[in-house]
Amino acid sequence: MSQLNITKEQAETIRGLIRGEIRTKDAARFPASNQWFNQCHREPKRLDRILACIDETMGGFGVEAIWGENDTHWPVADYINTGDTYSATILFNRETCAFQLTSWGDFYERNERRYSLK
Repeated sequence: MSQLNITKEQAETIRGLIRGEIRTKDAARFPASNQWFNQCHREPKRLDRILACIDETMGGFGVEAIWGENDTHWPVADYINTGDTYSATILFNRETCAFQLTSWGDFYERNERRYSLK
């Protein structure tokens, strides 16, 4: 909570989204995310919905991706943009299929060679 500068309620919501205990399709809880879901021609994938709801819960600046040089179809990781490269955020590592608490700058530096990041 302190690293993300969020309340206990926000932390519990994020944990519930990640664990699948809280539904993303809850317009009362996630009005902006659900508005986006409803505007999409095709329903966003579950991971995209979870990340959008986490972003809304944290008051982030959107969901961003880190792309590898050789991978033109899928990003290496997705993260909540907090407005600062080295501030703590929620990141989803697509290789490990796991959420992490890190900064996207630290993730990038640790994995730059491994994924040929650009």
